[in-house]
Amino acid sequence: MRLINVVGLLVGVYLLVQSYRLVRRREEDTLSFLTWTGVGLALVGVSLFPNAADYVMRALGMEMRAYTIFTLGILIAYVLLFRLFRAVIRLDQAISTLNEEISLLKAQRERDRGASRPTGAGAGDEP
Repeated sequence: MRLINVVGLLVGVYLLVQSYRLVRRREEDTLSFLTWTGVGLALVGVSLFPNAADYVMRALGMEMRAYTIFTLGILIAYVLLFRLFRAVIRLDQAISTLNEEISLLKAQRERDRGASRPTGAGAGDEP
């Protein structure tokens, strides 16, 4: 087994273990778990069976293994980028909602303070 296979195997096992730990602690959702489990299993599979990439290469109609690896890597990167984009949109919406709620709470607090002020001398400039 060559060094690159050992590194790929270690990274794949690391992804599998970390993803399992995160989902067990409820810090990762199911889709993320499945995504990283798939990537980890693919790394472990290609590391243990390097010729498996040849089957994928032939199925995709590519001539060189390097082209296959780069193409699959770019496609996986697009999927991850799309997921990150969606997460950023969800976080932006959550921040907007929280800002609106904070503004409403501040306005309510100011109204409550204004209603509890004593009337008469020193009450302010209100008519």
